[in-house]
Amino acid sequence: MDNIGLSQDEVDTLLQDAPAAEFVSEEPVPASSEPRPYDLGNATRVVRGPVPGLEQIHERFVKAFTDELTGLLRKPPVVSAAPVQMQTFATFLRKVGSPTSANLVALRPFSGSGLIVLDPSLVDALVDCLFGGGGTPTPIEGRSFSATEQSIILRVVQLAIRQYCEAWQPVHELQMEYLGADTDPQVLAIAGPSDNVASVSFKIEIGSLKGELHLCLPYTSLEPVHAQLFAPAQGPRSAGDPGWVDVVSHQLGDAQVEVVAHLTDIETTVRGLLNLRVGQVLECRIPEALDVAIEGVPFMLCQYGTHNERLALRVQKFIGQGDGASGSSHKA
Repeated sequence: MDNIGLSQDEVDTLLQDAPAAEFVSEEPVPASSEPRPYDLGNATRVVRGPVPGLEQIHERFVKAFTDELTGLLRKPPVVSAAPVQMQTFATFLRKVGSPTSANLVALRPFSGSGLIVLDPSLVDALVDCLFGGGGTPTPIEGRSFSATEQSIILRVVQLAIRQYCEAWQPVHELQMEYLGADTDPQVLAIAGPSDNVASVSFKIEIGSLKGELHLCLPYTSLEPVHAQLFAPAQGPRSAGDPGWVDVVSHQLGDAQVEVVAHLTDIETTVRGLLNLRVGQVLECRIPEALDVAIEGVPFMLCQYGTHNERLALRVQKFIGQGDGASGSSHKA
């Protein structure tokens, strides 16, 4: 089979007839010789990686908030936390949408404010549960919240504020204060569109109904505790089994130790030692306070004497860990 090809004249003709390709760029690209503009006052900070401190805070919050909602709803909900998202405030606003229940809270002693957002489906689930509904969702989107719904929202937000502040206690003291609410989160702007925020979504399931509670904190508010929040997660500290601790303590109480009271030192020479004879008396002076050590560790100062016709030691002082044995200059 013969190969079919195009002559060079035919190729040139096709290239001349073909329209030039157009490349569309969203932003003009300056020439390499031209400087690029950069606003130092509006620089975007890039934050990557997990936030172990916040994750642990949210674990404590989920447990406590679940108990609070159970007492309010008389029905145990299922609450779970999604991983913390470090993103721009504009991205967070697109996620929660509008209208919704956006609640503004102060973050004392930190600067700035945060947002607690309840999506309409969560508000519907709360109302349905509190008023004995049949578990059928009633769409709320597109309308404002009624006075009854706003009252329920405020109560749930106050529960969340209290438990979230308590969850922060092991890291840093946090006091949230409710400032107001709006159905449009953009009205309660806590940061610029390109500013970074830390956000987390808590999924709440009440029977067959479910919704989400979103929490958004400006990154600038968290900077004072950056080291605590971004430090690697530590393993949980176990308080131990009280019964096991009692058994070990009892066994330690029966352990035998050696107690040594250093009476005195006698200085002599090698010639003096060689001249010692049986029955010879060595004169010595017993100090007023004796160093008493347990397993070589100074523990107390005692006075040497007799009690009930037996040699004895009277405790004068217990030596603390930072104290030194001052009653005698001799080593035990």
